Formats: sequence, structure tokens, C-alpha cells
Amino acid sequence: MPHKRAKRSAREQLRQERGFNLAPERQSLSDEAIPKSVARVINAVKVREQWKSKKRELEQREDRDGFKRQKIHRRQEDDGNAIIRVTPSSKLRIQAGESIQHFNRRVEDDIQPVLRSAIQAARATIRRNVREGTKGKQNAKKASKSSSPTVDHSVSRRKVTASATSNRTDEQVSAPPKDFAKFSASAPKRLNDVAHAPPALTALPRRAKHQRQEGTRVSTRDVLESPAQRLVMDKERDAVIQRYRLLKERRRKPYVAEGVGDGAT
Repeated sequence: MPHKRAKRSAREQLRQERGFNLAPERQSLSDEAIPKSVARVINAVKVREQWKSKKRELEQREDRDGFKRQKIHRRQEDDGNAIIRVTPSSKLRIQAGESIQHFNRRVEDDIQPVLRSAIQAARATIRRNVREGTKGKQNAKKASKSSSPTVDHSVSRRKVTASATSNRTDEQVSAPPKDFAKFSASAPKRLNDVAHAPPALTALPRRAKHQRQEGTRVSTRDVLESPAQRLVMDKERDAVIQRYRLLKERRRKPYVAEGVGDGAT
């Protein structure tokens, strides 16, 4: 097999047939291609001169044609769409001795401004369409408002509003001032213009009785306390009352130590 190493006897026989002290073959190190990184260092002066000559030619073309070919020029048409001109730099081709990595990087650097300009143009068209749509809606609303009410309806509405305002003013003058003012829903409102009344607790807790008899009063003690808690509270209440009575009795009578008579020593 060609990828397997030959036997030692076969290798020695081949070496004897070829001989010794032979001239180097064509595929030696001297005939191999120089690496690209080394070639850039060796031919740095030549590469710099080529770049300067290309730049000089581009400047001469710009002076002759009157516009820059490397930059992207956009032309606005009647419909507002942006058209990007194809420049010579957009026709990219891999150069001799250039690696794929450097070519891809050059393509990305060249196409970035094209993509950026296309994205900006798309965003501008979207913003313009949104702006035109909002303006059209506002104009339609204004036109509908101006065309819908007729002369008779407007006059009747004015009479009704005038009578309502006069009635309100009369009621306000005659009626006493209230703690919490009430306004109609159609009147304009702003935050903190009207003080809100305190909330009314209509819903009872879960353990409270859903139906209570008329004339009976449900206290928070009956609602919140459980039977066990109520029993403990009753015992504590009795003990406190007993201690209070003893304290009052001691304050009424002079202090007498235990086992000692009145005034005896």
C-alpha cells in the first residue's frame, strides 16, 4: 500500500539503486513557496508603492470625473425611494496571493456603509409613513367633527347647556356646601381636583355571618375573635376586674401587713 512504510530490505535496495551524494531534487525547501506573512515583510516597500500608485490614480479620477467613486451616492426619486449607485469598489474579487480570511474582511469593510445607508433609508421611510398616517387620522377626525353637527343641533345644544348651567348655579347658591363635591362624568377632571370620600366597608370577612337580623349590631369582636380566643379574653377580663377591685380596696383602707393587727407592733 502506498501510505505504508516499505520494508527495510526494500528501502535499502532502493537506496543502493539511487546512490549517494545526489543533487537536491525539485521539491526541496529552496523551491517551496514563501509564506504570505514573510512575503509581506520582505516585499513591504513594493506593496507600499503599489498602494500609493493606486491612491494616486483614484485621486486623478476624482478630479477628472468630479465626484468620489469610493463613496456611495444616493439619489432621491419622486417616490422617495433611495437608489444606491454601484461603484467599482462594490465589484470585489479575490486578489492574487490573498487569503480567504483577508478577502472576507475586505468584503465586510466595503459592504458596511451600504448596509448602514440601506437601514437608515428604511427607517426614514417607516417614520415618514407613520407620520403621514397620524396626520391623516387627525385630519379625518377634524373633518368629521366639523361636518357632523348642523346649525339646528348646535343651537339646541347651546340652549340645553345654558339652561343646565343656570339650574346648576341656582342649586349651588341655594344648597349648602358639601364636604365632598360631585361632578358629572362629562366634565373635565384632573388628578386631586376632587377629594375622595372614605371607603365604605360593605363586605364582611369570611367567618362573619352573611345574614344579620334587623336591629342587631355586629361588633368587630364577634367577627374577628374565635370561640377559644373569646374564652381566654373573658378569663383575662375577669382577672383584671378582680385585681382592679383589690387595688381600689387597698387604696381606701390603710396598708396592713399580713398577720399584723391595726396599729399593733
